[in-house]
Amino acid sequence: MSFWIYKREDREGLSCFSKDVELKLSGTGGIIARMLSECQQVDAPLAWKLEMAELVNMVYPNARACDYAVVSDRSDPKANLVSLCFVTTIRGQSLDEHSDVVLMCRPLFQESVQGNAEAYKEAVEVAWPFDKREDFETLGLKGGVRGGSFFWTQPKMNIGGAIFSSQDALMEASA
Repeated sequence: MSFWIYKREDREGLSCFSKDVELKLSGTGGIIARMLSECQQVDAPLAWKLEMAELVNMVYPNARACDYAVVSDRSDPKANLVSLCFVTTIRGQSLDEHSDVVLMCRPLFQESVQGNAEAYKEAVEVAWPFDKREDFETLGLKGGVRGGSFFWTQPKMNIGGAIFSSQDALMEASA
């Protein structure tokens, strides 16, 4: 799984997303490690949250976050499946040298494609309204408020993942 910032341009009835820069969440130079390095004097456990706008502004400090999207690439190149999701929020709880992370996402684009799936992900168009389903994925990082390598690992929490509809979609379905 990789993370990207896509430029977003809204047109009549659709949004166009074009791949811009890779977003490094893991590793000692990643966004989470940089954020936690400022918390070394804080007692663990430390609960934290990063919204999509904050992630964009960490890369582009003066940007309007609405002109960008943070995208998780969950594609399977062997199956020619393109699976891109909006990352809306990243929540975490950090111990001294371990962090549990929860990615909150919404589907952006999921489709089997013919040919080169990588080239297809460079730019995608998505009709409005966007899919309102949400899912979360739990991950672990080998790093916390006292440092570490910040490589991905299994989370210590055992909460799994789920897909659920937003309240609006539930209301529409019951009407």
